[in-house]
Amino acid sequence: MYNFRHLTKEDIPQLASYSQRVYPYRGSQARPIIDFWVARHVNAVKDILAVEKDGKFYGQEFYSRMGFYYKGIYEDSHWCFDLIVDPELRKDCVGLDFMQYALGEYPNYYCTGSGPDAVKLHLALGKQMLGEIRKYVGIVNPLWVATSLFRGRVSKSKFPQIIEKKWELVDSAEDIPEYKKPFNNDLFEVSRDNEFLKWRFFSDLHPYAFYKNTETNDYFVVTTIVQKHITALVLVDFRCSLADSSAFEKVIKATKKVANKIHVPIAICGSSHSTLDKVLESHHFKSIGRPRPIIGTKKYKKEKESITNRTFAFVTLADSDGETSW
Repeated sequence: MYNFRHLTKEDIPQLASYSQRVYPYRGSQARPIIDFWVARHVNAVKDILAVEKDGKFYGQEFYSRMGFYYKGIYEDSHWCFDLIVDPELRKDCVGLDFMQYALGEYPNYYCTGSGPDAVKLHLALGKQMLGEIRKYVGIVNPLWVATSLFRGRVSKSKFPQIIEKKWELVDSAEDIPEYKKPFNNDLFEVSRDNEFLKWRFFSDLHPYAFYKNTETNDYFVVTTIVQKHITALVLVDFRCSLADSSAFEKVIKATKKVANKIHVPIAICGSSHSTLDKVLESHHFKSIGRPRPIIGTKKYKKEKESITNRTFAFVTLADSDGETSW
């Protein structure tokens, strides 16, 4: 019989070995990625579930504490990600049993990026599709392609301190403003409290650059990744009003300025909302690849039209594991 259980700190070495086996592209990053999620809070390791038999792991699923606003009302929840069960067990429905066990442990959660098979299972278990995150890619300046080949990630010290006299680089987590309210009262919007921002962007996982607007307290966060030996800039997270396109227009312009300042030719951004789509497309960004579905256990039956029209959710790549393993 296969056993489903929560993990402890003593399980982390075995979990890292298992993660390296099922996600070989992560290589030596497997353990640092796990350590990053476990650092979320003091009991975060207990939010990792495993399929186990005779002391050996055959599957895993991560949960991470999150909060969100819906119509301005706050609610605690979790993100679910990195669900995987060994292929030889799937024909015996171990994966479905594992998901049912997890649903009993975490009856209120959300996930992004599930594969086609996992999406079918989520929907079969009664969850709802809430939208999708499209990955947009834009060429900022082709002149920087040569300088970005085999360059690697850009350290935070290379990022400019000020952009357009309005965006300042926040060097210390202690200087982050208190974000105790949603930026958009009419949307499903994932919360951004200080605890989350300090953990997410001021750790050692990646060199994140956090820019705050000195006039509005809007912010955006960027980092660099390497894809096919070319360094690209990723707009990982941002918060602004989506009531019209002007606020996000300023974020995109500032992001492109950062890319030019550090001589990076390509910018990447995730979009879950039609307002963001329109701004990105106006800057000649192209939506590529399979979108990351957003799925939740809570039902929003009155929001079917807004979900279809991409006007329901404000979710970024920073929610769940959108870019941590790149």
